[in-house]
This record gives sequence, C-alpha cells and structure tokens, in this order.
Amino acid sequence: MLVKIKEEFLVKESRFMNLLIGIAFLAIPMASIIAGDYKRDPLFSLMYLTMIPAALIIRRGLQNRVVIRLNHQGIFYYNKKVTDWSNLVDASVTEYMKQGDIKSRLKLELVLRQFNDAYNVIYTIPISSTFNRSGEEIIKAIHNFNSLCKEST
Repeated sequence: MLVKIKEEFLVKESRFMNLLIGIAFLAIPMASIIAGDYKRDPLFSLMYLTMIPAALIIRRGLQNRVVIRLNHQGIFYYNKKVTDWSNLVDASVTEYMKQGDIKSRLKLELVLRQFNDAYNVIYTIPISSTFNRSGEEIIKAIHNFNSLCKEST
C-alpha cells in the first residue's frame, strides 16, 4: 500500500505507554503514604523523588508530540528537517547494545544515509519502545514516500 504524497506519516510518543509508566512511578510514593511507611525510616522519603520522573513522563504522555514526521518534503525529527527525498540514499533499522548500560538489552535506531554536497552523512534516530509505530512500519513508510517522491519528480 503506497501512501499518497499529500499525506503525512507521523510517529508519536505512545500516550498510553507514557501515562501507564508515569502512573506506575506515581503509585510508589502514594502506596507509601497510604501504608504510613514514610514515618518509620527517613529513606522512605527518598521515594518521593519518583514523583519527579512521574510528572515528566505523564506530561510527555499528555503532550503526545510528533517525534518523526514523513511528508513530501522529507524526514523530520522533532520538527527539524533531517533530509529531503532527493538526498536520501538508504534507510534501515539496526539493533545495538549500548556500552556501559546496566541492563544489557538491545536498542533500536533508525539509520539514514544521505548524500549532501559530495559527501555521505549518516544520521541516527533512536527508536523508543514508547513510540506508537514500530521500526518496520517506519521503514516501510520511508521506502513508500521515497519511491513516490522520486516518481513525481
């Protein structure tokens, strides 16, 4: 299925996942308050610090920002133009393991190779598990837009 040129393909932060994670972080100090454990040990007061990331994650979920935008002009990352279709050479999703990460899990990133002014540029965009689209969907949309825009020129 090819996407019409006038349409846009949007990758947003998943509202549901961000709200779920934020509420889970918020539940930690709330459970402590309800249970009354905060009076026994001063270290329990440190649990209130989880309210800071909870608030930030909930705010991110409520904003529902567009992370990656594909349209007839090119590829945008947080509304900053990364490349246009005439300069795009290749796009792929790669897995990597971050060095020094406590949890040894694979992370995904979108790798865009483009040709600008006689040199190759490689641009990487991290793919979060909180996105509303998978890496495969993003690659399929990039290939569809790329072929449509090159056909129309």
